[in-house]
Amino acid sequence: MQQFVVALGGKPPMTRKVVALGMFDGVHLGHAALIAAAREIAGPEGCAAYTFDTHPANVVSPGSAPVALTSLEDRIALLGQAGADVVVVQRFDLEFAALSPREFVSRVMVETLEVGHIVVGYNYTFGRGASGVLKELASEQGVDVTVVAPVKAGRDIVASTTIRRFLAEGEVSRAARLLGREHFVRGTVVAGRGVGRSLDVPTANLDVPSDVALPARGVYAVRVRWGSPRGNPPHVSRGVCNIGVRPTFSDESRGTTVEVHLIDEEVDLYGQCLTVSFATRLRGEKRFADPGVLRTQIRRDIHLALQARPAPAG
Repeated sequence: MQQFVVALGGKPPMTRKVVALGMFDGVHLGHAALIAAAREIAGPEGCAAYTFDTHPANVVSPGSAPVALTSLEDRIALLGQAGADVVVVQRFDLEFAALSPREFVSRVMVETLEVGHIVVGYNYTFGRGASGVLKELASEQGVDVTVVAPVKAGRDIVASTTIRRFLAEGEVSRAARLLGREHFVRGTVVAGRGVGRSLDVPTANLDVPSDVALPARGVYAVRVRWGSPRGNPPHVSRGVCNIGVRPTFSDESRGTTVEVHLIDEEVDLYGQCLTVSFATRLRGEKRFADPGVLRTQIRRDIHLALQARPAPAG
């Protein structure tokens, strides 16, 4: 997969005639359907995914953008895994935001990218226009548009907004069904207070970016991956992750922390970047009478985590 970051008017050195448009936040099952439709139309020539480096609301209405489900780097990688041969990342700034829908089609899609066929989701919008407007404007330029119908997982329509709501409620298993994989976060292991070790349950304290969605406070069964030296497979361990403010130790002033205990092995992870994938929620955050009671509960959490069923694979 090739990837390019472009400014307005910038032409990537490699394009495709069939392009799927979207923010692709989370690269969920609905987004995978868009890429699959684009690949089917494109055939052996392959297709491209066109996305933005940041949510448009971060530029036009700072502070109002929803929290992202993945980082840009992970979004690009997931689009490649979904089948995009090329990913074009448009810098979204005030100059780009000022484009009218007609200018977007003529200047960006046709003149810059030389697109012949555009694939979008049923709820796609750009500027003040929706997919119906896009069809009209693209038709004027000789460009075809395919609108992909909603994708459902059980009774739920797959959408980034719904996934964020499930995560905010701690429903990581339901979020996984819409994503087609477990939701994950990445973080670097930093020094902590040693509370986990004092309970005979050593934990890795993660410095997690604030712009990627965390599940609700609580305890989760997780899978932890780290390290991939010289192309070797990463290390993988089952684990228990606590997201919260550690009320038993009156740590509320420190803000929300993310701590992970590895079940399958004990290893020094300081400075390592961990990927934590959330399988299921074990319980909510709770204040315990004393550390001894908490230690007993953590042992129960570990037992439950060992029985947790994995979420669907992507």
